[in-house]
Amino acid sequence: MTEKQEPKEEKNETVEEQTVETLARITGQIRTKPRNPQTKELLRQTWQGTVSRMTVERKASATGLLAEIKKTSQTIRTYLGLKLVIIAILSITLISLLVKLLK
Repeated sequence: MTEKQEPKEEKNETVEEQTVETLARITGQIRTKPRNPQTKELLRQTWQGTVSRMTVERKASATGLLAEIKKTSQTIRTYLGLKLVIIAILSITLISLLVKLLK
């Protein structure tokens, strides 16, 4: 039974890794796969929420990756925030156009 569970875990990790890499590429922070496995793991833990932010920051500080982690995380938060603003503006525009058409 343990053998059957392991492939699922590997598949989940692969999906998580792809998600982390995709988000990082979208934001322009990582144009290729992260070279440093510690960076990749800390970013995954941060976004997955499996460890507290302070724990990740302590690990990153100890390995000298704190600045890189914070920069990437902030860029992703900014990207997601801008995406929400754009959606809101488009929604308001669409509603106003529909109101004008119905009058």
